[in-house]
Amino acid sequence: MSINRLDTSFLIVSHWNGSDSLLKIKEQFKNLFEDKQHFEILLFTHIKRPKEGFEIPSRMYIIAKNDFNLFGKLKSKKSYPTEYTHFDVCFLVDEYDKAQDNVIKAMKIKHVVSFGYERSFVNINLQTSYVSSQEKIKFALAMLSKISD
Repeated sequence: MSINRLDTSFLIVSHWNGSDSLLKIKEQFKNLFEDKQHFEILLFTHIKRPKEGFEIPSRMYIIAKNDFNLFGKLKSKKSYPTEYTHFDVCFLVDEYDKAQDNVIKAMKIKHVVSFGYERSFVNINLQTSYVSSQEKIKFALAMLSKISD
C-alpha cells in the first residue's frame, strides 16, 4: 500500500460536539492531503442536527445519535456516509461505541488506522501524545508514508 499515490482515498472518522464549524473542520484536514487525493470526513454526534439552515459541506457526513434505532443499527441505509463506498485508509481519531463501530465495519475499507483504540477491525494502532485530530492525522500520514515505501 502506497499512500503517496494521488488516487489513494481516505476517510477520517471523528466526533463532533456541534459547536465547531463544519467548514472549519474540513479546511483543517484539507491542508494535510494532496490536491487530487480523495478524502471524506464522517462525524458522529450525540446532538440532534438542526433542520433549518443547516448545511453540510461536500464530502462530509454526520451520523447523529437519533439516526440509530433501539438495536443500535442505522434506521436507513441512506444514513451511511457516502456513495463512494471504498476507502484505502480510514483514520479513527476517537473512540466509538458499538453502534458506531458497526457503521465503520460496514464500509469497504482496506486499512483502518486508530490512535490507542483497539478493535478487531483495526489494522494499525498508533500511540501518540498528540491531542488534536489534525496532529494525529499528520503523524499517521508520516508514519504510513515511511512504512509504505
